[in-house]
Amino acid sequence: MTNLLAPNLKRLLKNSAFRIAAAVVAVIGLFEIFMMYRDSIIEMDTPYLDGGLFSFAALGVFALAAVVPLFVGSEYSDGTIRNKVVVGHHRASVYLSLLRTSLFAETLLILVWTAAYLIPGAILMEHANPLWVYLVLYLAMFLELAVFSVIFTLLTMTLGNKAGSAVVCILFALLLVMQGIVVKSMLEEPEFYGPEIIISDDGEVSYGGEMEPNPNYIPEGSPKRAFYNFLMDFMPGGQALQIAGHTIDNLSKICLYDIGWLVVLTGAGVLIFRQKDLK
Repeated sequence: MTNLLAPNLKRLLKNSAFRIAAAVVAVIGLFEIFMMYRDSIIEMDTPYLDGGLFSFAALGVFALAAVVPLFVGSEYSDGTIRNKVVVGHHRASVYLSLLRTSLFAETLLILVWTAAYLIPGAILMEHANPLWVYLVLYLAMFLELAVFSVIFTLLTMTLGNKAGSAVVCILFALLLVMQGIVVKSMLEEPEFYGPEIIISDDGEVSYGGEMEPNPNYIPEGSPKRAFYNFLMDFMPGGQALQIAGHTIDNLSKICLYDIGWLVVLTGAGVLIFRQKDLK
């Protein structure tokens, strides 16, 4: 597999989609750290690194949704994948080498984001947590993005079309993240609606009405809330939002779910690719 992986990595580093994605990620990282620093100065508050450090858990989903299908899809369109099979490489080895290349791309993008965010951030801001907390969250972010990398590789290797795969991967990424947003909003519904706030013409604030029960509130301890909490932890889109927002309650459980996703999706991808017609 090493003979297959090394050329893949060389082509990845020369791939225009990967280079553009890395540049965009670096610019966004720099922009976010300076915007956070500016806001802290305006609000006269202590700036902390934690605010946006892990927002790449969500941003990276869309970066990978573009890079993976465009790189893997180009391997299809150039005939590289077919040629590897023709010369005698096992299909499983071909698939796994491309999957490892996708994971390598993910790792490099995480490093680009970290460098762009931390180099100025370490100078301008303070950190609020010990080092081990950041390392554990980085592990969770890597596993969550690895699941997305495996999904995008599976979709692209199944479809075999560069442009079509890119569209499908981006739409699938949007679907998973939107699913997480919807579930998160349902779980955050308040138990009661507060009284109406009334502001008079002279600026005086008063309150009208009484606290009213929220019919959309999901009671604590109910089976429905337990199910939605499970969806937030189990589905990659919910994980991305939790890691980005530092709102993880079950970190070990999320990591175990991710490992399960990686094993199942990788196995499914190998089985599907073995049956695929490469003509």
